This record gives sequence, C-alpha cells and structure tokens, in this order.
Amino acid sequence: MLGTLLGAAFTHLFQQRATQRGRVFERDEELRRERLDAFCVYAGILVNLRRVLVTRWYCAHEDRPEEQAREARQRSYDLRSDAQEALFRIQMLTDSEEVLRQGQEAFEGVVDVHHGDDVSELDRRRRAATELIDRFVALARRDVG
Repeated sequence: MLGTLLGAAFTHLFQQRATQRGRVFERDEELRRERLDAFCVYAGILVNLRRVLVTRWYCAHEDRPEEQAREARQRSYDLRSDAQEALFRIQMLTDSEEVLRQGQEAFEGVVDVHHGDDVSELDRRRRAATELIDRFVALARRDVG
C-alpha cells in the first residue's frame, strides 16, 4: 500500500513537471511567432515607405500632377507612423539590442531616401536603405531562430 501511494505521488509530480514544461514551451513558441510577425510587418512597412518616398522625390523633381504629390506625401506620413508603431511593437517583443539598433537604423535610412538632390543621390540612398532593411531582416531571422 505504501508503494502504491509513493507511486501515485511520483506520477503526480512527474505529470506536474511535464505540464509546466509544456506551458513554458507553448509560451516561448507563441512569443517566437509574435516576434516573427512583428519583424515581417516592420520590414514590409519599411519597403513600402521607401517606395512611396521615391515616388515623392520624383513628384518633387519632375513635372508630376500636384494631386499625385499630395497623395504620395500623405501616404508617406501614414507609413512613417505605421513604421514607428511597428518598431514600438518590436521593442516590446525582443531583448536583442542588436535587432533594435538595426531596426532603428533601417528606419532612419528609409526616411532619408527622398532627401537626395539628384537621381544618382536618390539611387544611392535607396540602395543604402535596402541594405539596411536586409541587415535588419538577417538579424531578426536569427532572433526567431
């Protein structure tokens, strides 16, 4: 009878530990999925913001309709806000200072795209922004393992 009680106690103890490990695994997996989603959303917003800022540059330096310029400007403001919001989400989800730093650098590089004086400067800034986004994605990929 004592053996049965000890066996039941050990079984209960092992089941509790297994359940706890399962909960920890589920929580970690959910956090990993949230980070993956946040990183993907942020990179996508940066790509769209870069594209709209290139359009803004062309609107300012070529004879494009004022309505197109106004739409591009408003869209860039909206995407810039979306990017900042997405970066805040990343700040809440990751402990990686390297990912956070690269995310901020990518943001700064993208918002600087449309400040070039000529097409070659615009192209240089666009390529630099693309490289910064790519570096962010590479670091983020390691963070979600």
